[in-house]
Amino acid sequence: KVTDIVLRDNNSFYVNLEFDDITDYSNYINVKKVFISQMKRLFKKMKIDKKKTCLVIGLGNKDSTFDSLGVKIANNILVTRYIAKMGNLDENYMNISAITPGIEAQTGISSFEVIKSVVDTIKPDFVIVIDSLSTNSVDRINKNIQISNTGISPGSGVGDKFKEISFNTLNVPVLSIGVPTVISHNNLIITVREIDYLIEKLSMLISTSINSIISNFK
Repeated sequence: KVTDIVLRDNNSFYVNLEFDDITDYSNYINVKKVFISQMKRLFKKMKIDKKKTCLVIGLGNKDSTFDSLGVKIANNILVTRYIAKMGNLDENYMNISAITPGIEAQTGISSFEVIKSVVDTIKPDFVIVIDSLSTNSVDRINKNIQISNTGISPGSGVGDKFKEISFNTLNVPVLSIGVPTVISHNNLIITVREIDYLIEKLSMLISTSINSIISNFK
């Protein structure tokens, strides 16, 4: 099921993909096909073509399973910027770089500070930022992929408040991808028992989908 909402005006959007258990192979393949088609549609809406340069950002904590989705995805992205710098990038590939800024409790540097510094240095044409989300319903955990161009606020779902990652703060278009992985309730973080396996499946689905798009961009 795809919910497609245009926010405020024709330039702002929110798309929600709702699906069944992706541990089932048939569901996994179907969700992947729909995700790829929606991403291509949104790229077109944002006027993104293969000549644009992209920075993929994987938010989260690699040491916390429910919060590791963005990191796992970014680590599996096919980066091509170093090939482009050598002048050897195939014409069908996009110029892609990827970072995992980590969490401030481990680095002493906020995610936004890292991201802003990198964006100002390499000047990508657009950014894809990926993060785990919080939800109020156990039925939504690991069964939704939310895509938007209105930005994302790291940690906001579990009570942390950091500067948002958006066009307003980075001055480049931002496409955010989020998956609800936990319920945050009364200072408790609740998730499902098979979270490890589901995070692996979801990270593979999203990263291979992005790689499929950027390696054969049409």
